[in-house]
Amino acid sequence: MIYDEFITSESAKFLNQALELKVSEKAQEWALEAADRERVADFIDYFQNAKLGQNKRLALMELIVSSYSDYLESYEDKEGLWLRMSEVFSTDKELLSAIQARWPLELRNEFPVIELLHHCPSV
Repeated sequence: MIYDEFITSESAKFLNQALELKVSEKAQEWALEAADRERVADFIDYFQNAKLGQNKRLALMELIVSSYSDYLESYEDKEGLWLRMSEVFSTDKELLSAIQARWPLELRNEFPVIELLHHCPSV
């Protein structure tokens, strides 16, 4: 499955409703604005259990990565959140590639999650 380059406002609106997020689906950086470091596990649970189309999967994983990035600024990952995320990536190489493209290695000093993303084993 090849992932779209952009998250659609339809996907953002759907996830806003499904996850009770309070951010405009038209926000330019929707995932960054909707990120919530306290809900990373909830977002992963939803990702693993919901039947989502391609663009919604991309949007939700972008939200998860953004939230996890915020999480790492405040906490050490003792809950195994990264392990759960990497398990998802291990089953969807195209999703990992799409997320890596959206989080370029050049920004690793700003966002520690980038180093993890680019060293995540692929399928």
